[in-house]
Amino acid sequence: MATLYREARAGRLDVADASKLTFILNQIAQVLRIDDLEQRTAARERALRLQNDKAKP
Repeated sequence: MATLYREARAGRLDVADASKLTFILNQIAQVLRIDDLEQRTAARERALRLQNDKAKP
């Protein structure tokens, strides 16, 4: 995103295009964060299930 900013600021990239590309990059980053959170949550849930299964007589 910093590159997009610098390119737009220098006039090498249209500001509207830089804005659209930055929006897309932010959306991708959000998807990656959500995916990471879902994977970590699933791993914790599996660990808790295993722990509870071991605790049962």
